[in-house]
Amino acid sequence: VAEPLAGHTGSLALGGLAGIDADAAAALAKHRGGLSLNAVRDLSPEAAAALARSSHALSLVSIEKLSKPVAEALGTHRAPLVLNGVRKLAPDVAEALAHRESGLELDGLTSLPDPVAAALARHKGTLVLQGVTTLSLPAAQALAAHDGVVVLTGITTLQPDAVAVLRRSPRVMLPPGLHVSEPPKKKKK
Repeated sequence: VAEPLAGHTGSLALGGLAGIDADAAAALAKHRGGLSLNAVRDLSPEAAAALARSSHALSLVSIEKLSKPVAEALGTHRAPLVLNGVRKLAPDVAEALAHRESGLELDGLTSLPDPVAAALARHKGTLVLQGVTTLSLPAAQALAAHDGVVVLTGITTLQPDAVAVLRRSPRVMLPPGLHVSEPPKKKKK
């Protein structure tokens, strides 16, 4: 089935495809246009490497967990990559994805530990993290130094120092009505 679809030009959405092996992935990677495999829940490193050879956008929104080998394979993909199902990233997995040089969308992440933020900040290209609701100051500093656009429009509350750091970067997009929280007051002795 995958081989005939490889000749298709334009966006291709295969929402009913729950799994994909390396041979089918290699065939679909030849397709000329964006590829949405949004029902696929798991990828082998071999299938990920085959899909990474696609020169167009790749959407895999049902994948919730990434192993380091799969992330390393997807890290070689040179077009936009959408992984909005991913809920958590280990620092080494984030580092593997950071080798990418195109858009990376991880809207399923709601928090961003400092080591993960530091790793993702090394990514080259637009970084979309619309699910993240708050950041520590070190995470904000890392993302503010990112060499591309960072979309953080899901942020709901930030400490004033983190807001100041992010607002200094013209490439960081924050929500317009962002609430700035006051740091906890120190108790007097």
